[in-house]
Amino acid sequence: MKTTVFSIALLVISSAVYISCSSTVSGGTGTETVNTFAMLPDGSPAAGATLSIVEDRCWIDSISLGRSPVIKKIVSDKRGFFEFDLPEEHQNLNIQIDHIDKGLVIPLPAGSRFIADTLHLKPYASYGAVLDTDSSSAMEVLISGTSYRTTVSDKGEFKFSGVAPGIYSLVMVCTSNNTIAGVSPCNLEPGSVSYGDTIDVTNGRLVIDNFECGVGPTSLSSIIPGFAWYVLSDSLYYLWSNDEGTWKEKHIDPIATSWISFDSVSDGNGGKAFRFSTVLDRVSLYANALVGFAFKPVSENGANLSAMTGFSLRASGSGTIRIHFETHDLDSASNMGSHYAYPLELTPTMTEYNIPVDSLRIIDPVSYAANHPWSRESKRVNRIEFVFAYGANKRGDTLTCTFDDFTLEGVPISSLVNFCSQ
Repeated sequence: MKTTVFSIALLVISSAVYISCSSTVSGGTGTETVNTFAMLPDGSPAAGATLSIVEDRCWIDSISLGRSPVIKKIVSDKRGFFEFDLPEEHQNLNIQIDHIDKGLVIPLPAGSRFIADTLHLKPYASYGAVLDTDSSSAMEVLISGTSYRTTVSDKGEFKFSGVAPGIYSLVMVCTSNNTIAGVSPCNLEPGSVSYGDTIDVTNGRLVIDNFECGVGPTSLSSIIPGFAWYVLSDSLYYLWSNDEGTWKEKHIDPIATSWISFDSVSDGNGGKAFRFSTVLDRVSLYANALVGFAFKPVSENGANLSAMTGFSLRASGSGTIRIHFETHDLDSASNMGSHYAYPLELTPTMTEYNIPVDSLRIIDPVSYAANHPWSRESKRVNRIEFVFAYGANKRGDTLTCTFDDFTLEGVPISSLVNFCSQ
């Protein structure tokens, strides 16, 4: 039996095919009406298929309020033909199509309403597991960003017999008060059948990202709108746009010439990892290159990580990465020049690191330590970054880092879900 520890690899949905962005709605009509055909793999029409328009950005709000996230539902005719209007373009939506034993889920980022003339459905996947929990509440398991949901038996068992393939998260909800008890990642390949996993919803492990969808949206962005990865050096800046579903280059006044590149690579276990590399400017005092994600766009107060007991990740590469936990008060006191951090000397071999929270230290100037203890600073964490800093690395060398499965230990799901609704 495979054991899956409670985690929050929360990428609501990544379809096998990303639809290109366009200002027109599909079918080449140039109107606000979508005309598209659903077809089976053999080319025959998916007559009587059901299409659901599902809220994406506000999906978790719908669940918390106990309402359906489905905005509209229609049925195809005998040709597999759908004709329907979409809501306003500033909403993030998912299009979910179901037909007997096949289906498809397509993300529509805000600003894009393009849908191809013909959509080819894929064989359903099936999944089941047992929840290892001490909760006495009745539960349902929902597949985030979709209308799929099922009940949990009194033995903690649940089963989905048919789900459109994709990379999802399973969201465990206590039905008595609609609170989230746990979340766990789930990668469903077309036609796959998986039963027997055990999901621990009491452990308190938040997988920030496992990068299974490649470089792009963060796992948490599906339930925390605005939370996203960025890539930054002293001369370049790229931000993942959840609304547009793509990386956006942002203007920055270069202060040095350090470059940075990033892509998706194999993790060595059949999945994906994130890789980035740089060469630091040879002379500038401001040379740096990093990837990171911010809590601050969601809340000016930052995230409360005071319950964190440690963090873990798998990493390889060359050079030294400083993992920064940048906090509100320390940023202000030191003019953003001092952070709680952990230096990680990378090796060519992919290695799992488990780092206790008391291993975090304030990077220079250390004089701030007495007035800014972690017990207080951890209540307002603005961002977490993985930094190639010139003080820890040799200028002119090619520095690389591949990392995967970045996880916060001991942080309850409720701290971030509540944080989302602030």
